[in-house]
Amino acid sequence: MNTPQKRFGPGSGSTLPEATNHIDRIRNSSALDGYRALCGDEPRASHNNEHATRSLPKSWRDRLLHPSVYYRAHIAGLSKPSASGWAVGPCPFHADTNSSLSVQLTETRGGFRCSHCGVGGDLIGFEMRRLGQSFAEAVIRLVRGCA
Repeated sequence: MNTPQKRFGPGSGSTLPEATNHIDRIRNSSALDGYRALCGDEPRASHNNEHATRSLPKSWRDRLLHPSVYYRAHIAGLSKPSASGWAVGPCPFHADTNSSLSVQLTETRGGFRCSHCGVGGDLIGFEMRRLGQSFAEAVIRLVRGCA
């Protein structure tokens, strides 16, 4: 006999089990650690408002490892880049004997795309997928040059 599953959300009359305060979850998350690694611990005063704001500096992407340095360190057998800046190599996300992964070595975002398994994204997404990290953890590693 199939029992109906309990529904949660608006209009259901129930709340999620073991719900905690979302502010406490944010305070304890690694995302805040990532912010602190990029910006320091103190909030900055905004030029538009009188109150302090917590936003990433506009130049945080400039502090990441350059895509050519990063990809050459993590993809064995990466080819020389084409005139458009793309290089090919084996994809580390599946058993690859061909060069199905294309990576952008000259643009700051460092895009990647595998023609076999279909994964793609930018340099941060590659690091997140490679090590199973959160966005904040990947950014911290890339900013510190640990990747």
